[in-house]
Amino acid sequence: MIAGLIQARTGSQRCKNKMLRDFGNTNLISLALEKFSVSSKSFNLYFAAHEEELLRIGENFECNKIKRDESSAKGERIEVVMNYLQQIPEDYVMFINACCPFLTLDTLEKAIHCFKENNALSMTAVVKTHTWYYFQDGRPVNFLDPTNLNTKSTEPLYAVTHAFHIFNKKRFLENHYFWAHGENDPYFFEIPDKEAIDIDTELEFQIAESLYAREQNQITMRISEKLSKIKMFIMDVDGVLTDAGMYYSATGDEMKKFNTRDGMGLKLLRKSGIKQAIITGENTQIVKDRARKLKIDEVHLGIDNKIAVLESLLSKYSLAPDEVAYIGDDINDLAIFDKVGIACSVSDALDDVKQKADYVTKAKGGEGAVREVCEILLKYHNQTG
Repeated sequence: MIAGLIQARTGSQRCKNKMLRDFGNTNLISLALEKFSVSSKSFNLYFAAHEEELLRIGENFECNKIKRDESSAKGERIEVVMNYLQQIPEDYVMFINACCPFLTLDTLEKAIHCFKENNALSMTAVVKTHTWYYFQDGRPVNFLDPTNLNTKSTEPLYAVTHAFHIFNKKRFLENHYFWAHGENDPYFFEIPDKEAIDIDTELEFQIAESLYAREQNQITMRISEKLSKIKMFIMDVDGVLTDAGMYYSATGDEMKKFNTRDGMGLKLLRKSGIKQAIITGENTQIVKDRARKLKIDEVHLGIDNKIAVLESLLSKYSLAPDEVAYIGDDINDLAIFDKVGIACSVSDALDDVKQKADYVTKAKGGEGAVREVCEILLKYHNQTG
């Protein structure tokens, strides 16, 4: 197993406070931790930071936390900065750059597979370039034909992107280098140009944020026609309305943590005329009480066959399947995904669930995911209603 390491500090000079400032209704650190803290078979995730505001963000995600000392957060000598690597037991470390907002988990896992398959000593992310490079005095760096002005015909060179690097921890701590700059050391892993976008300046931040916001809007636009038809919103409970945690009082009574913002979202949805339902395998008094407080129209507890309940609701309210939205988080929700108009997944759901969903929330279950879907449904309901 490889250690995936995200480092963070607040002292960026060229782009002030870039880690913490608003980036498309989130921030760069939260975005990276949200993407890469999901269960991965390829690496264990670590988050290293010194400042308390960064460490507090890290507490919201499932990853190993490392508190850096102050010297390691100020860009001082490399042996001081990297001493905390000794807290990581894995032999190989993958530095993951949180300032590359379009880098994907799929790319990282493919890179690690390639790294292992080729028995590489080190690896770095690169992009291929076809252009001419010169030294300052005008001498060409790469071969060019002075009679040919077509740069695309130039033999490609590879630019390091800083999206991620993989290296041997022991070799690094002993010799203070990631790779030996020899053949296949580092081994190149080519990534898409978009995933190589690395925010280092104010202009780069603005361009990346604009692209990110446009992509997020395109996700909802892609399903906008479906969203405008929704007349009923059905929810699972554990992992959706709650954080899937198991809590017990001192006397052994079971407790659950719900989210107040979800409740307000459902209240607004009810006022708009969209029916609400809960279909869950849970059958506890806590869920009954919460559903009653939220004034949920239909509450079905202890259910094994969710599709049968769905079909009864369609009949009762004279609804077509494409007039129903559903949100879930686990494999028992997959069957119903095929029977509704919009299938939603919370961000910390199983990968199979997220891949099949029409929409994956930015928020985790129990942390505002239901509110997020409510707001999208309201937006399109109000446009058509």
